[in-house]
This record gives sequence, C-alpha cells and structure tokens, in this order.
Amino acid sequence: MSDDYAIVPEKEVRELKDRIESIRKNPLGPYGGQDLIESVNNLTRAINSLMTLFETAAEELKLEERESETIVRKIDPLLARIESISEQNRKIAQGVVAVADMLESAKMENKMDRPSMPPPMPEQNLTPPPSPMSPGMQNIQRPQQMGQRPQMSGQMPLPQQNAIPPMRLPPMPPPRKKGLFG
Repeated sequence: MSDDYAIVPEKEVRELKDRIESIRKNPLGPYGGQDLIESVNNLTRAINSLMTLFETAAEELKLEERESETIVRKIDPLLARIESISEQNRKIAQGVVAVADMLESAKMENKMDRPSMPPPMPEQNLTPPPSPMSPGMQNIQRPQQMGQRPQMSGQMPLPQQNAIPPMRLPPMPPPRKKGLFG
C-alpha cells in the first residue's frame, strides 16, 4: 500500500488548525455572523407585527359581519314593505290603464253610434191659434205626445230629436259702487 504523504511546514499546519477553530466558534465569519443575526431579528419582528395586523383585521371583520347581520335584520322588513308597495302600485297602474282603455273604447263606440248630425234645436211648446186649414195642410196629423213632430200622410216620419234643456246663465254680478271720483 502506498500512501502519498507530503511534508508540510508546521507553520502552515498551525494556521490551518487556527482557522478551523475560528470557524467552529463563529461559522459565518467575524463580520457576517453579526449582520445575519440582526437581519434574522428584524425579520422576526416584521413577521410578528404582520401577525398582529392579521389578527386585528380578523377581529374587525368579525365585528363588521355581526353589524351587517344586524343591519340586514333591520332592513329586511323594510325591503318587504317596499316590495309590497311596489306590487300595489303596479296593480293600481294596471287598473288605471284598464279604466282609461275602457273609457276610450266607450268614447269610440259613442262616436260610431251617433251619426254626425247638427245638435237638435230645442222644441218650443207653443200652440198656434186656431185658424182655418189650407187645402194642402189637411193631411197633417196633430202630435199626440210632447216631443213628436206632425206627420204628413204618405211621407216618411222625421227622426225624433231629444229636447235640450234650456241653458241656465250664471247670476249677474252685483253692480259696482261708484266712488267719489267715478
């Protein structure tokens, strides 16, 4: 067996042993270890503050959820009332539209039923004084009831017209009193 050995000066061996010892005591070196420890401590503090922030946010969310549930419980009856009123308004609107349609159709039917004639003249209940009848007027029959017109024999009867009640005028305003100058 052949082992390769080299002769190394003792000074180098001591330096290597000292380095190994210092690495065992401070594995990150004389300056790197301290910076690394500070960085880890800062990171730990930041993570702790972040955890505190999340805990606070979770508690606030729970409170807001409770408040929103309370608000929902209070608003639900109001929403039900609004929906009820809205439904009633919809039904009322449909009824108004139906009535308007019925009135419009009734107006149209009345316009179609009535021929376009001038408005009837009011009849006067005047009886003429007795006079001798002329020869052409002997075929006229006297009306038997009010509102009927005389008929000539051999002619078609005239259409009846409804009597219009006499128009009533508003009362006269009282006379104005004259003042000193007028």
